Amino acid sequence: MACRPKCSHQSTVARPAAIPATGTCCLRASLLTSTPVPMNIRVTQFARLLGAMLGLLALNDLRGQGSAPVHFDRDIRPLLSEHCFACHGPDGAKRKGGLRLDTREGLLGAAKDGGALVVPGQPGQSVLIRRITTADAQEVMPPPKSGKSLTPAQVDKLRRWVAEGAMWTAGWAWSPPRPPALPVVKQAGWVRNEVDHFILAALEKRGWSPAPAASPITLLRRVSYDLTGLPPTPAEVDAFLGDSAPGAYERVVDRLLASPAFGERMAQHWLDLARYADSDGYHDDHIREMHAYRDFVIDAFNRNLPFDQFTTEQLAGDLLPQPGQRQLVATAFLRNGPTTSEMGADAEEYRLRYAAERVSTTATVWLGLSLACAECHDHKYDPLPTRDFYRMSAYFDQVPGNPLASGNQAKPLLLIVAPDKEAELREAERVLEERQAALRKLYYEPRSDWDRAQAGWEQRLRETKLEPMRLGEWRWSGPYQPERDGETERFLPERAQVEGDREAVRRVRWTALSQTNKNTVTVPFRVGVTYLQRDITATTSGVLRCRVNPDVHVQAWVNGRLVHTSGQQAESSGPLKFFNVRIPAGRHQLLFKVTPAQAREEIVFEAGESAAHRLRLESFKQRKQLEVPVAQRSTNDLSAIRRAFRELHVSDIDAAQFAVEDAQARYARASTNSSRIRVMAEPSAPVPTRVLLRGDFRRPGERVTAGVPAALMGPGIENPTNRLALARWLTARENPLTARVTVNRFWQMIFGTGIVKTSEDFGAQGEAPTHPELLDHLAVRFMASGWDVKAMLRLLVTSATYRQSSHFTGAVPGEDPENRWLARGPRFRLPAEFIRDTALAASGLLDRSRAPEGRSVLPYQPGPDLWREFAFGESLKYIQDHGGDLYRRGVYLFWKRAVLHPYLAVMDAPTRDVCTARRPVTNTPTQALALLNETLLVECARVLAQRLLVEGAGDDAARLRRAFRLVLAREPTLAEEQILLALHADTLRHYQSATAAAKQLTRIGEFERPSDLDAAQHAAWQCVCNALFNLDETLTKE
Repeated sequence: MACRPKCSHQSTVARPAAIPATGTCCLRASLLTSTPVPMNIRVTQFARLLGAMLGLLALNDLRGQGSAPVHFDRDIRPLLSEHCFACHGPDGAKRKGGLRLDTREGLLGAAKDGGALVVPGQPGQSVLIRRITTADAQEVMPPPKSGKSLTPAQVDKLRRWVAEGAMWTAGWAWSPPRPPALPVVKQAGWVRNEVDHFILAALEKRGWSPAPAASPITLLRRVSYDLTGLPPTPAEVDAFLGDSAPGAYERVVDRLLASPAFGERMAQHWLDLARYADSDGYHDDHIREMHAYRDFVIDAFNRNLPFDQFTTEQLAGDLLPQPGQRQLVATAFLRNGPTTSEMGADAEEYRLRYAAERVSTTATVWLGLSLACAECHDHKYDPLPTRDFYRMSAYFDQVPGNPLASGNQAKPLLLIVAPDKEAELREAERVLEERQAALRKLYYEPRSDWDRAQAGWEQRLRETKLEPMRLGEWRWSGPYQPERDGETERFLPERAQVEGDREAVRRVRWTALSQTNKNTVTVPFRVGVTYLQRDITATTSGVLRCRVNPDVHVQAWVNGRLVHTSGQQAESSGPLKFFNVRIPAGRHQLLFKVTPAQAREEIVFEAGESAAHRLRLESFKQRKQLEVPVAQRSTNDLSAIRRAFRELHVSDIDAAQFAVEDAQARYARASTNSSRIRVMAEPSAPVPTRVLLRGDFRRPGERVTAGVPAALMGPGIENPTNRLALARWLTARENPLTARVTVNRFWQMIFGTGIVKTSEDFGAQGEAPTHPELLDHLAVRFMASGWDVKAMLRLLVTSATYRQSSHFTGAVPGEDPENRWLARGPRFRLPAEFIRDTALAASGLLDRSRAPEGRSVLPYQPGPDLWREFAFGESLKYIQDHGGDLYRRGVYLFWKRAVLHPYLAVMDAPTRDVCTARRPVTNTPTQALALLNETLLVECARVLAQRLLVEGAGDDAARLRRAFRLVLAREPTLAEEQILLALHADTLRHYQSATAAAKQLTRIGEFERPSDLDAAQHAAWQCVCNALFNLDETLTKE
C-alpha cells in the first residue's frame, strides 16, 4: 500500500475558499442598484481598486518590518517551515546535509562546510544568511530546483532576526497556556469585558479605532444566528426593542443559550468535526443508523455538559464505571468514520485504516495537529515521529468485530429502544443469537461423514459446467375429493407418478397453467386436493426454494420419491411458509400435492431455484478455490465451501435455517421503532500494535504500546494507558493544546476566522495566532470555568468587539481585508443549513421537532433518483419524506457521503468523509442557481407569499413590510420598498397574461395552497419573496 497523500491538510478543509468570508471591499449584491455602468468602466474601476488594495497590503507589510521587533513564532518559524523543514526538519529519513533547522541546537550548530549556521547578533558571520543571499546557484538556499525562493522582505526578516539575537522558542502551542495580564488601553470606556482589552490594545497599537456599535436589530439578528442558527421572529425583535432596562441584550443572550435550538446550532458545528453521516461511504455507501449520536450531541450542548466530560464520554464512555446508554452512545464518535464492506477487501488492512482515521480525527479535534502526516514517515514540520502515530493508534485499533461488516453486523452495536419494548426485544435477541449459533454449528463444525461426502461433491463440481436449472411449464390437475372419513387417499396423479399406475396415467388430466415457465403460480381455490407438476433439469445438485400459503398442507415428490411433507420436514412460519426441496443433478419430474386446511380464494405456490447457491458455486470455480488442496485452504475458504455443500445436501440444516428466519421475524417485530448504533468496546484479547513501514499494513515493524506524542508530554506526566486515560490527559490543565484549540474553534464560529486561522493545524505549517495572549486568556478561563461552553460563548457575544458594526470605519480596508484584527464586527455568509432554516422560519413551515425516532429526513431531491445514478447495490433507492419531515431543521437532513444532497454540496457543506474543522466559503454561479431554484426554497417563497395574502390585511406596502420583518427582521427603506413594489407590479402584469405559468409556479411543493387565491397575485408575491430570500443581506450574517 503506497503512502497516501495525507500531508496536504485538505483532510480538514474540504476546499479552499474562492472568496474570503469577509472581503476587502464587499461588492455586495444589493437591491439598490444604480444606473448600469458600462463593462469597460467597471473593469477599470475594479483594477484600480485591486491595485490600491495590493499597494496598501505591501505598505502595511513594510510598516511592520520597519517598526516591531522580529518575533520568532510569528515571523521566523513559519518562514523556515515553509521553505526549509521539508529537507532540514523533523523527518530524519529525508533530512539533507545533516542540518536541522527546527530545533535550537540545530540552528546554533555548525554547518557541514564549516562555520556556525547562526551566530546570534552577527548575521555577517552566519552561514544561514550567507546561503540565502548568495548569487551562486550551487550554494543558494532554497535550491532553485525546489521551486521555492525567499522574497527580499523574507531575507531581511531573517537577517534582522539574527541581528536581534536569534531568539528561539519551542513553539507557542507546545507549552501549557498561562494567564496573561490584561493589556492597558486608552479607550477604556469602550471595553465591556476582558476580550475587549486584547482586541483594543492591538487596534490602538496600529493606530486604529473600533467601529461603532451595530444597530439593535442587526445585533439581535447576528446573535440569534450565532447561538441558534435561526433568525429572530418579529415578536422577539419587538420585545428586544421595547426592553429599555439595563442588561436587555444580556437577557437575549441568556434566552438564546437556554433555547433548544442552541444545541441544534452547536451540533451543526460539531458534526462536521465528528464526520457524522447516515451512510458508510466508499463505493457501497450503505445506510447506517447513527442518529442517536447526533441526538447525544444536541442534548449535550443544551445541557451544557462540561467539555472535558463531553470529551471523555466520546472517547471512552464505555470505559467509565457503570456506563449508561448516553455514555455508550457517545462513543459512536469513534465509529462515525467511513467503512467498506467491499467483497475482496482485506479485513486487516481496513482495521488498521479505520484506526489511523481515528488517530487523525482525534488529533485534529482536540490537539489541532496534522498527525496523519506521520503515518508513513516522520512529520516533516512538527516533532511528531511515525512511532508516535502508531502509539496513538494503539488506543483505537482494538475494536472487536469484523471491519468489513455493515448494517446490523457492524459490531459492536448498541440497541436503542423504547423502555416498554426493551424486555421483549432482549428476549427476541437472545433467541435469535441462540438459533444463529446452532445454525453456525451445523454449517461449520467438522463431521467426518459429511466431510467425506463433500470431497466427492467437490470432485464432481470441478468437472461440471454450471448452468441455471431449466424449469418446465406448470401443469395442474384436480380438484380431487377426499373420502368422507377424512383419511388421505392416493388420487390419480399420485398413483400415476408415484406408483407408476399405467391406468391412472391414461385417466389423469393435466392442464397447463397460464403462468407458464414462471416460478410462481396462482391456483383458483376449489374444495379438495390439487396437484401441481413440472419438469426440471439441473447440471449439478441444487436447492429448489418453495413457498405457499401458511394454512396449506404440502407434499412433494421427486421422480416418485417423497421428499417433503408438511408437519414432518422443516418449514418456516410467517405470511407465507417456506420449505426446500433438494434436486440432484439430472432430469427430474416434480409433483406437489396441495391441500388447503380452510376455504380461501386462491392458493399461491412458488418453486424456483435458489440462485444464491449456484452463484456461490460459480464464485468458487472462478476463483479456483476448489483446486486448492484442503490442507492449504484459508480458514475463510474452508468455511465457505463447507457451508455451500451442507446447504445443498444436509436437510437437517433446513430446520435450523427456518428457526433462524422465524427468530429474525420475531426480532424485527419487537425492534420496530428501535435502532442500532455502532459504539466502542474493548476486545477480550488485545491485538498487538506495530509500526507499519511506510504505512503499509503488509510491512509490520516494531511493536509499540499506547502512548501520546512525546513532544506533548510535560515533566512528571504519566503516559495514558487506555482511551479513558487518554481523554483525561487531553483535558488536563497541563495539556498545551486542547483548551486553546477548542476556544479557537468557538472564536472561529462566532467571528468567522479563528485567532489561529488554521484551526485544524496549530503546528509549524499553521498560521500563528493574531492575538496569542487573548487565546491563552480564553483557554485558561475556559478550563477554570469547569470547561463551561455556554459561559465561553456568552463571554464572546457580550463583548464590545462582537457588538461592532460590520462596516469599515477605523481601519483602511486594504490593511485588514479578512478582519483578523477586528476593527469591525463579523460578517460572512451563512452556512447552508442556516439559509435553508431561515426560509423555513420566515415562511412559517419550519417544524422544530425531531423526526420520529430521531431519524434523518429526506427532503426534495432535484431530477432523477441521484442515489441510483451514483450508487452500487439495490438498497440505495431514494425515498423522499413527506409532511412535516420535509420542513425540519437542516441539522436533521440525511447525510449521504457518496451523494450529498446537491443543495448542501453547492453551498459548501462537507461530505464528512473526513473531519472538517473549517468549512470553505465560496462564491460561485451555481450557488445563485441553487438558491433561486432549489425546490424547498421556491416552496418557502410560495408559502410566505400566501401567508402575506391570507394573514396580512392592508395594502401591498404593508405586505412588503411584513415580509421584510419575517425575512430580515427589519422594515424596508423607502428605496427598497419602491424597487420591490415595482417588481411586484411587473410580475403581476406578466402572470395576469400567463395564467398557466402562474398556476404552475404556485403549485411547487407539497404544502397545501388555498384554492381561492388569485394565481397571478400569488405568483407575483412569490417572486418578491424569492428575491428577498436571495438578497445578500439575507444570506449573510451582518
